Amino acid sequence: MCDVRAAVSQAVIAALVLTHQVAVPLLMALAAVNGASGSCYQPAAQALLPQTVPAESRRAALALSRIAGSGAVVTGASLGGVLVAAVGPGWGLATDALSFALAATSFALVRVHAAPPGPSPGVVHELRVG
Repeated sequence: MCDVRAAVSQAVIAALVLTHQVAVPLLMALAAVNGASGSCYQPAAQALLPQTVPAESRRAALALSRIAGSGAVVTGASLGGVLVAAVGPGWGLATDALSFALAATSFALVRVHAAPPGPSPGVVHELRVG
């Protein structure tokens, strides 16, 4: 769901830039939506890893996930700069929206069988111990 919100907000920003209708307050609001979407991605992705990787491979999978994520940030920023220079900022933003949509589709195809959560001792207890 995080990637869907990010895709929609980036697509709206791209449309505004391409149509020369961008306004700073609207851009700020959409950037806030995009930032909030990004903030829920990492915890969700990290929670998915133990459900999709066998226990004996989790440490290596986590390391690979972190390396791939860092590499994607560096590579994505570089490719984004080249794309913006080649075709303009609106189309760069539209490509970013498409990448979020592809990520959302990929995550939607992942199937996991999570065990139902056990009884919780309560929020206060969990805050105290954790």
